[in-house]
Amino acid sequence: MILTRASLSLELSRQLGEAVEVLTLAQPLRRQVRGLAVCSGRVFSYVFDGGALTLQVRNLLELSACPQDDALMGLA
Repeated sequence: MILTRASLSLELSRQLGEAVEVLTLAQPLRRQVRGLAVCSGRVFSYVFDGGALTLQVRNLLELSACPQDDALMGLA
């Protein structure tokens, strides 16, 4: 099984329920693909096993918005 970034982005988007952009893609084993991807507000690593159709995701960076008033209170 050989996946492209585009096809893997579609598969990750389908499984995670939101738009995903694959940044890196490595295929160290025949059935397994791993790398880094981004979606709304987070960067994560993934391991996709095409044989078992399983996906493991680990958040590396997650951005969240805070109300502007709370952000400004830290500057006072």
